[in-house]
Amino acid sequence: MVWIKKTFFIEDNLPETPLFKVSEDNYTYLYCTDNRDSEEQVLNNFFCAVAAHNYTGVKCEEVFST
Repeated sequence: MVWIKKTFFIEDNLPETPLFKVSEDNYTYLYCTDNRDSEEQVLNNFFCAVAAHNYTGVKCEEVFST
């Protein structure tokens, strides 16, 4: 079995939806794009909702930054 040691993404290839999975990790992890260029994007951002409402059971870790 092959495991990913380091994750990287090509920004132009990221999906339009903010939540996605990848086959390279056997669809194990849920990835979330964190685009916050406008107020609307902040209000509709999964990461912001998790942080603002102190949801439990979800761990967010930044794996890509421009």
